[in-house]
Amino acid sequence: MTIAHEGTLKTEVHSDKLTLLALVVGSMIGGGVFNLPSDMSRAASPGAILIGWVITGFGMLMLAFVYQTLANRKPDLNAGPYAYAKAGFGPFMGFISAWGYWLSAFLGNVAYAVAIFSGLSFFIPVFGDGNNLVSIIGASFCLWAIHWLVLKGVKQAAFVNIVTTIAKLAPLFLFVLIESSRSIGTGSRSISGAAGVPLTPLTSAASCRRSRAPCWSL
Repeated sequence: MTIAHEGTLKTEVHSDKLTLLALVVGSMIGGGVFNLPSDMSRAASPGAILIGWVITGFGMLMLAFVYQTLANRKPDLNAGPYAYAKAGFGPFMGFISAWGYWLSAFLGNVAYAVAIFSGLSFFIPVFGDGNNLVSIIGASFCLWAIHWLVLKGVKQAAFVNIVTTIAKLAPLFLFVLIESSRSIGTGSRSISGAAGVPLTPLTSAASCRRSRAPCWSL
């Protein structure tokens, strides 16, 4: 990774694969993955939600292919969407692109803060819905603390990004494991019998005799 400053000075910053992976994953996973499923489930059926996620995933995949193509064709442009907009449409569109990107990040931080402190209110009720005075003070403190860590250097910022990425992924994997175990348990209970009677050789034989069907497996 090369950081270019004004003039001819360039600073080389070497990042390992874990840092770069955390940078990409952390920037892609936001508060929506935790809030949208519950919000959508109140207004739509599971089928409609799945269709919406498929369409969204397809659109995001196409967008990733666009940036991959731009990176392959213009490897000298390494400033992200701002550089592509400026090279393709001029300085004004580059400025609008950079300004819009900054605004989205700025407003995204507000949404993240509300979501975080709203979740913490389950353990600390004083935070309420995440948008009261106590939550604003706590969110401001967290943002300034992260800003201070970023000013300390790239390594500290990369470490914070790795920690936050793990904090985002851990609940998702934990949710998948819990739901998978519950699904397996539900399937086992349904096999054991509708009346809740454990499936044993005696109960199986009795059910076969009642149905007058051959039970070769017994």
